[in-house]
Amino acid sequence: MVAQTQAPRRRLRAALLAGLAALALALPCEARHRANAPAPAPQSVVASYQTRIHPILVTKCAACHTGTPERPLYYFIPVLNLWSQPFIEDHIRQGRVQFDFSNGFPAGRVGAAHEFIARLRNSVQDRSMPPLEYALVHWTHRLTEEERKAILSWAEAGIAALNTVRSSREMASVDAPEIPAQIAAAIAQACPLADRKDARARDACAERLARSEILKARMQEPFLWGGQKVAGDYDLEHSPSNRFNPLAWRKMYLSLFMFDGNNRVEKVGDQTIIHMPAQFRGQLDSGEYPYPFWHSEKKWDDYNYSTEVMLVYREGKLRGAFRSAVADKTRPKVVRTWDHKWHWFKPGATHEATQTEPRVTLYSSLFTPKNPHVKELDSAYRKLALGFNRYKCFECHTPANYAKMNMLEFFNYPNQALTGRNRIIAVLEDNAMPPIDGIEDPRDRQTLLELARDFKRIADEALKFENEKLEDSLTGPVRNPAR
Repeated sequence: MVAQTQAPRRRLRAALLAGLAALALALPCEARHRANAPAPAPQSVVASYQTRIHPILVTKCAACHTGTPERPLYYFIPVLNLWSQPFIEDHIRQGRVQFDFSNGFPAGRVGAAHEFIARLRNSVQDRSMPPLEYALVHWTHRLTEEERKAILSWAEAGIAALNTVRSSREMASVDAPEIPAQIAAAIAQACPLADRKDARARDACAERLARSEILKARMQEPFLWGGQKVAGDYDLEHSPSNRFNPLAWRKMYLSLFMFDGNNRVEKVGDQTIIHMPAQFRGQLDSGEYPYPFWHSEKKWDDYNYSTEVMLVYREGKLRGAFRSAVADKTRPKVVRTWDHKWHWFKPGATHEATQTEPRVTLYSSLFTPKNPHVKELDSAYRKLALGFNRYKCFECHTPANYAKMNMLEFFNYPNQALTGRNRIIAVLEDNAMPPIDGIEDPRDRQTLLELARDFKRIADEALKFENEKLEDSLTGPVRNPAR
C-alpha cells in the first residue's frame, strides 16, 4: 500500500466521531432516559463505537471508502496497471457508492442514519465486505470473527436506538389488540380467490384496497416490501426490500395476490405478524405487473411460489410486508422471457389510443378518474425524470440496479417515484446524490431541486385528493419535535 494512510484515517476518525456525537446530542432526553425502554441509550451506542467499532473501520475500511483512497503497489506496475487501474478505480467508485465515510455519520435525518447502520450491518452479516477478491490479496483487511460480532452488536443497538426516536415521533392512532385481525379481514375481503388471469378481479381488488380506511390509517410511509430471506425471520431489515408509497403498493403489488381468509396473527417480540395464505395472479397480461418480475427467474419464481403474504405490525402501524420464504413449487407458473425492456407500448387503433406499459405504473391507473392533478403530476414527473436521466439516477433507483442495493425508491416508473418525493428534496439540499460527489454545478442542482419541489407539491395534492396520509418517517430530523 502507498503512504496515503494516515490522512484519510484521521479524517475518517474525526468525521465519524463528530457525526455520532451529533446523533447522541440530537436525541431527546426522554428517549435517552426512558426507564422501561428496551432500546439501549444512544450515548452507550456512541461510547461502544468509539472504543470498539471505530478502530475496526479505520483499519479495515478507510482504504476504499473515503475521498482519498489508498492504491496498492500493483496499481502502479507498468503493463499490469492496464488491468489493475481500471479495476481498482471501478472498485473504489462502487465502494464509495455503497459507503462513503468522508462526510461522517449521517445524523441529520432518521432515515439516513438508519439506512447507514442497516447497510453496514447487512454488508458485514452476509460477508460481502470486504469483497472476496480484495480480501484474498489484502489479507490484513479481512474482518475477524470477533470484529464481525462487534460491528453487528453495535449496529443492532444503533438501530434499536433510532427506532425509539422514530416511534416517539410517529402519530399512530389509538392501538387495540384486534386491529391486526381487522387489517387481515379487510384485505381478504377486498381480494378473494379468483382465476389467476382475471384482470377485472384484480382491478376490483385494487380499487377496494385503495379505498380501505383501515389501510390508509395504519400504513407507514414509506412502506417496505420484499422477499423473506429466511423462514421465521420477521425483521424487515434482514431481508432484501425496497420502499413504496402505501397507495402505490396496495394498488400495484398487494392486488396481485388473492386470499382465502384463513389468516393468522402471531406475536413475535415487539411485532405482530399477520400471516395471510395467498395465491399469485401469475397469468395476467404483462402490463398488469409493476415491472417485468421475470427479468430475474428467481424473482418470478418467488412471486409465483410464495405461500403467504406476511404483514409486519408494530406500535399501531403496518411497517412493511414479505413474500414468505416458504415456497410451493407445485403451483402453476407461466414461463415468460424478458426482452430487456422496462417500458413498452401497446398499440391502439389510433396514436392517441396507444397505451404506455406497464399501465399500472401510470398516474391514470393509480388515481381515481376525478382526481384533477393527474395530468399536471405526470408532466412534473417527466421533467424530473429527464434530470434524473442526466445524472444517471436510474442506474441505482431501478429494480435491477447494478450494485444490488436494497432500501431504495424506484424512480424509473411514475407511481414508484411517489415514494421518494420527500427524500429527493432532502438529498439534493444536502448535495448527497448522485454518489460520490453530488452535483458539481450549483445551477444544475438548483434546477433539479426546483423540479423536485414542484413534483412533491403536485404529488401531495393528488394524494390528499384520495384522502391519503402525507406522513414520512424518514425525512424528519433525528430529534423529536418540541412538545
